[in-house]
Amino acid sequence: MNKKRIILITGRSGAGKTSTMGILEDMGYHCIDQFPVKLLNSFASVISQESDPRYDYIALATNLTDFGEFHRVFSGMDHDVRVLILDCNADELLRRYKSTRRTHPMLVSNKATTLEDAIYLEGEMLKDLKDTAFLTIDTTFLKANELKTKINQYFALTSQPSFSISFISFGYKNGVPMDA
Repeated sequence: MNKKRIILITGRSGAGKTSTMGILEDMGYHCIDQFPVKLLNSFASVISQESDPRYDYIALATNLTDFGEFHRVFSGMDHDVRVLILDCNADELLRRYKSTRRTHPMLVSNKATTLEDAIYLEGEMLKDLKDTAFLTIDTTFLKANELKTKINQYFALTSQPSFSISFISFGYKNGVPMDA
């Protein structure tokens, strides 16, 4: 059995879990967002026995209410398990929710009655989890490229910077490519 790196990602809703998953996926991680808790034990068992190198680097994102179960299952395994917590200022979260017009998960599940209550409740839940974190990132003032740099700094699969070259074939009669 080869040792796997498993990143458990949690944090306040709206703090950037989905963006972080996209960054990790681009880096080569196998990413699963909002994995059902009921399938967790089966998934952990399969992953432990899996020898395919595509599954050596896994990132799982979950909400704060389910994180305890994720941490319990994976912290007992003989793998490199790291917890990444994403946090954000309450005022910025309010702004983000108002601009995207998405509904907060705690409002959907009737655990809170207002957006402000939902953000406050998640903040309280987060206080209890901070000591489990390998890394906590406050995304309040981070731009997407700054978040990418920070994630790459701590979770890169290689120490060498990536470099890519694109070869594009085109004909002058059709015009020069827009991104040339």
